Amino acid sequence: MKRYYIHIILFMFLIQLYGCITEYEHTGIQSVTDIFVVEGTITNDTTLIKLSKTIALNNYFMGDEYISNANVSVESDKGEYFSGKHMQKGEYLIETGTLSPRTQYRLKINWEGEEYESTYLDPLFTPEIDSISVIKEAQKAPVGFFVSTHDPLNQSRYFRWRFKEDWEIHSDLMATIGYEIIDGESTLVAYDFGSANNKYYC
Repeated sequence: MKRYYIHIILFMFLIQLYGCITEYEHTGIQSVTDIFVVEGTITNDTTLIKLSKTIALNNYFMGDEYISNANVSVESDKGEYFSGKHMQKGEYLIETGTLSPRTQYRLKINWEGEEYESTYLDPLFTPEIDSISVIKEAQKAPVGFFVSTHDPLNQSRYFRWRFKEDWEIHSDLMATIGYEIIDGESTLVAYDFGSANNKYYC
């Protein structure tokens, strides 16, 4: 009887907790929409700039928030001009080439009759990586990567690193034997480990 009584009390407690959960609705910012948003960093070689508009908190991204009809460019204080090309979903690719440390650069955007310009800034060059370490606490735990560096000129204190995942997978067994059609007949053939037919690595 005691066990039954404890279960009833626990069940009622859980019902009360569930009843305390309410949806968060912030007042005053639901209508703050269509604010012009610029994302990106002027970098060596190619610069990627993303243009979009804000939406209300209770709305979903439908694709209309991306801006695809703007003119985006990078300018230098030496008169250089690099025009951007719209790729997809509000992303503009600008071929900036090699940035000069003795030149300042800014971003310029023309959109719907309005012109936006950032401040001219000196380029900061990312120093070489000092070390990369990896940590994995358990077999099924995620892998953590730690990147360490320093700026000998003491111009940069914070760094942002981006990476692209690339996987190499190998099978439990080496597929060194397979069937091929030779002279109209299916024949068992042994493959060399370095052969393209060996599917051990992929």
